[in-house]
Amino acid sequence: MTCMIIAERRKQKRRSEDVRGLLNAVTESLLLLDKDGTILSANDTFAKRLRVGMDKIVGANYYDLLPADTANERRRQADNVIQNRIPVRFEYVSDKRWIDQVIYPVFDDHGEVVRLAFFGADISRRREMERELEAMALNDQLTGLYNRRGFFTLATRELKRAQRSQKSLLLFFLDLDGLKDINDQFGHEEGDRTLTAAAKVLTQTFRISDITSRIGGDEFAILVVDADDTLIEKLLLRLYRLINNFNARKTHKSKLALSIGHAIYDPLKPSTLDELISQADQGMYKMKKVKYRRL
Repeated sequence: MTCMIIAERRKQKRRSEDVRGLLNAVTESLLLLDKDGTILSANDTFAKRLRVGMDKIVGANYYDLLPADTANERRRQADNVIQNRIPVRFEYVSDKRWIDQVIYPVFDDHGEVVRLAFFGADISRRREMERELEAMALNDQLTGLYNRRGFFTLATRELKRAQRSQKSLLLFFLDLDGLKDINDQFGHEEGDRTLTAAAKVLTQTFRISDITSRIGGDEFAILVVDADDTLIEKLLLRLYRLINNFNARKTHKSKLALSIGHAIYDPLKPSTLDELISQADQGMYKMKKVKYRRL
């Protein structure tokens, strides 16, 4: 009889070890609680994520291991699972890692919720890929500036904000002079280098908070936020100085030249984004015509 008891205990121990091995083989964090939050079981991934030794986890109250704000939020989510008898899914950031968390109800034979199972997957890589894809969708691959889609998406948002806060905006529309001639005379690689140089000059001229973009082959648009007409001359002088400095270095086969037009968004006389672009475009073409008359 004693031998049978010992053998059964060994089987139970092996089964327990097998279950433990299976739980630890899973890359997701796993946690089993009773309704009061007492931890009944957990795997190594959960322990590492919480930075608590396994010997201090089982038997402890889960909510006591969390910061107060997080604990209150998890209690609320767990209560929802118990009351509504359906899983709850959410995402959160822990140690700069994105975690996809699901809390499942565990039922007894009578259909009552008696346990809560927490499953947490690290989705940081997926989030990073999503950010990269989003950046690719909104950014020009050659220059790194916003592309047409990025510009219209962000500029439309800024116009709405400016209208609400009653603040002015500036819009600059620029054309890279002679890009076709540069491509024909020196090749498209030189044309790409000139476009990249123009983009660099623009990013040095305008602020990070401004929306600097390449919206077409040789066309650039910049929306200057929280700005009025008193900044126009200052920005243009800075831009011309940077262009002159670039051309003085003679590092490219072609010279950098930009034709520029601008428009002012007045919240008291609001314009659409298309109207602002049209105004700035007209100013840019006037400047271009003056240049051609001088040739």
